Amino acid sequence: MPGDRITIGGVARAHGIKGEVVIVTHDPESTTLGEVERVWIGGVPRGIANARDTHRGWLVALDGVATRNDAEALRGQPVEVERADLELSEDDVLLAD
Repeated sequence: MPGDRITIGGVARAHGIKGEVVIVTHDPESTTLGEVERVWIGGVPRGIANARDTHRGWLVALDGVATRNDAEALRGQPVEVERADLELSEDDVLLAD
């Protein structure tokens, strides 16, 4: 179904002064943020400019989030992706299912 989104985690905090956020996924092994081009944060679509996995979560630069204040405003918000954007194998199971 178009528009069907799955919550994969949440924004934990701002990182640095250039607007990056730390996103913690429900599944620590997830690579989804490195594979999709867009997420929804608090219901608002945001393009991913850059994402890299770290031992404390994903550091993500989002389109339209340029300052630490912008990033801080996203703290605590859920992070979702379109179900259609997920590359699932036949054996994969989502928490939403």
